[in-house]
Amino acid sequence: HDLVIKADQASVERDLKTLGVAMAGYELGVPVERHLTDVMRRFIQEGRWLVNEPGARLWHIDGGIYLVWPAAGEEIARQVSEDGIPGIPRTPDGILDMLLERKMASIREDASPESRLWKIAPAVLTEKMPDLKLPAIRLRDDTLVSSVPIPAVAGKVLKENREAKTDEA
Repeated sequence: HDLVIKADQASVERDLKTLGVAMAGYELGVPVERHLTDVMRRFIQEGRWLVNEPGARLWHIDGGIYLVWPAAGEEIARQVSEDGIPGIPRTPDGILDMLLERKMASIREDASPESRLWKIAPAVLTEKMPDLKLPAIRLRDDTLVSSVPIPAVAGKVLKENREAKTDEA
């Protein structure tokens, strides 16, 4: 009985994170956050975005959920345009700004504007290409893109280019 209660509480908490926060304060219409999360979730469900494997747009590394950028942004922008969703920018930079404003994603605060994206090195890729560094944004958490937890995989989040060379040596 206690296990069922705890499981139910965890499920409700995850649902609130997924839906409740995005909808809070909106009496009419659907907030743009919801449209963006729906597009990302659809890409994963349809298999257009892979997760944690070669060719993936989404990676769970070192406790963070990373979205390869600007490639993912270009795909989101194209889908938003095809769907005719109003109020959402049609460029990766515009979508990134919206994700940042709404605290759905983050970039490196300690970096110059040219290197504000995180650099990730998934182990499954660096085994064959040791110098590989994927530019990415960090999503707030996996509830934005999945109703089930995304398992973590081995890899590194590189701080700076100088450190990246040291980390990979």
